[in-house]
Amino acid sequence: MNTALTLKEVGLILIFLALLVLIVYLIVLVRALIPSAKSMSKILKDGEEISGKAAEATRSVEGIVGNVGSTVSGISSIVKGNTGRFMLLTSLINALLVLRRFLAGEDEEDDTSFED
Repeated sequence: MNTALTLKEVGLILIFLALLVLIVYLIVLVRALIPSAKSMSKILKDGEEISGKAAEATRSVEGIVGNVGSTVSGISSIVKGNTGRFMLLTSLINALLVLRRFLAGEDEEDDTSFED
């Protein structure tokens, strides 16, 4: 029995085989993507948790920075008010250092004072 195939029939068979290969390839691809999609979901959930914790930490840091700023401004105002006392204390320390050098008999060139 001789069966003659026309070019049209051969073309349809090749197209059918190509579609069959494409379907098998897509099934394999989807099987490989399912675990990736699951791990991506876990990563996104972890990212949401981390960003939530970071936002909470940022809010607490903002509060801390505000408290530190007010403390620094308070210290600054105290230092401004006590500048005269600070200069007096510095002069007293320098005088004591000079007296110690004098009593120890050291040279005058060794300058260990706190002034610039």
